[in-house]
Amino acid sequence: MSDSDRTVSPNRPAWYTPSPKLEALRAAMLQFVSTPDEGRDPADRGQDLKEFRHLLDLGELDFSESAAAFAATEEAERQGSASTVDWVRHETHMSGAAALSAIRVGEQMASLPESVAAVRSGEIGYAHLALMASTAAAVTESQFAPPFDEQPLLAKAREHSVSRFSHDCHHARHAADAAGFLAEHLTAVEWRSFEMNPCPGGVVLRGRLDTVGAATLRSALEPLASKAGAEDTRRRKRRMADALIELANHGLDS
Repeated sequence: MSDSDRTVSPNRPAWYTPSPKLEALRAAMLQFVSTPDEGRDPADRGQDLKEFRHLLDLGELDFSESAAAFAATEEAERQGSASTVDWVRHETHMSGAAALSAIRVGEQMASLPESVAAVRSGEIGYAHLALMASTAAAVTESQFAPPFDEQPLLAKAREHSVSRFSHDCHHARHAADAAGFLAEHLTAVEWRSFEMNPCPGGVVLRGRLDTVGAATLRSALEPLASKAGAEDTRRRKRRMADALIELANHGLDS
């Protein structure tokens, strides 16, 4: 299939005319993915990844803005979806959580101007902004919390990884509205689940944890899952499984 054949989406209805900027993006992306990228120096390839991720973040910003504008209409319901989140989830092949996050970012962009600018300049990532938007929405919707101020969290986002920044957001949410945060936490705890299903040669573990519970488990497993030395060739998934068994043995011993 040629690039020209792939410029038209198979899901594009006959009545639809894409915006000029979307067609320009499609053409540029098709050229990008069809251009060989071999023989790059490892250092250059690493920088390429950073540049590529930033471009994707810019695209995420635009997607979120469009998703929020779409959510402000009744088009999703008119097309038979239960909600805009459900429409975005189904029609754009995203998870429900990702669809909700995209819409929330778009809705909060006006109240997070400096954070949005920081994403555009590459100081922070879109993932940082998504966490901040979720925190801003929760604080804004609380009748007890003070007005949301992006500055303290933006300073932390510039310094911290996304995983660490998620903890910063939890702390900020708790400081702004401890009662509301606790209520949300208790609801999430109620959804905890864990099961062990037999399969040939062993069992399959399946479960769900709230963010606090997951962080606790990860903190317990990480030290046990570290490599035992240069000769330790176990992959990370294997080491995490071994760490879980070792943690269980510690529990039984005590």
